[in-house]
Amino acid sequence: MTAQLEVTYRGQPTVFRLEHIDRQRLLGDTRLVAMDADGNECRTALLTLNGQYLLLPGSTAAMYVDADGNWLDRGTLTRSEESPSQAVRAPGPVELEGPIAVQELLDGVTTRIHRLDYDALHPALAAALQDGAVFRLKGPGTGGSINLFANDAGIFLVHADACGFGYVGPDQVVTESEFGDDDDATDTFGFDDAREVQR
Repeated sequence: MTAQLEVTYRGQPTVFRLEHIDRQRLLGDTRLVAMDADGNECRTALLTLNGQYLLLPGSTAAMYVDADGNWLDRGTLTRSEESPSQAVRAPGPVELEGPIAVQELLDGVTTRIHRLDYDALHPALAAALQDGAVFRLKGPGTGGSINLFANDAGIFLVHADACGFGYVGPDQVVTESEFGDDDDATDTFGFDDAREVQR
């Protein structure tokens, strides 16, 4: 079943279907394959602690257990309230905030992207998105934000977490105070303190 998101803009609802876009789909991927001397693909294996048994792929598995050691079906697991928001799981319509400054989106670190499809888009929302407006989904603060915007490729939902550091550009001026109180301008990084290692 395709995940859906219902948003309201100026009191008018729009239902979107979510299509997750992962990094592999955007950028492709590469895989390194180890080969033996005969040209056969090597496989990883695990050795037991006592060195007695070799465990080939398929002979080990991971599982989830609760505090009492009971096995749990992965489908029954839910995200805790303290975890960052990684998916839209709202039971009802979500109100859009904004338009917001595009810099708010650019200042975050994107953690997940969805392409949105729809059957009917409210004209007011369609016009705002066409003009380049960026919206934020209203909801409880989780240390990040979920933003809605459109471009020539479609409408997208971007999950972004706080970046945690300031932008560094080519025009930034480095001051003496950034290197501490060392007055020795000839050796800013302390290379004179290096010792030669005899081999």
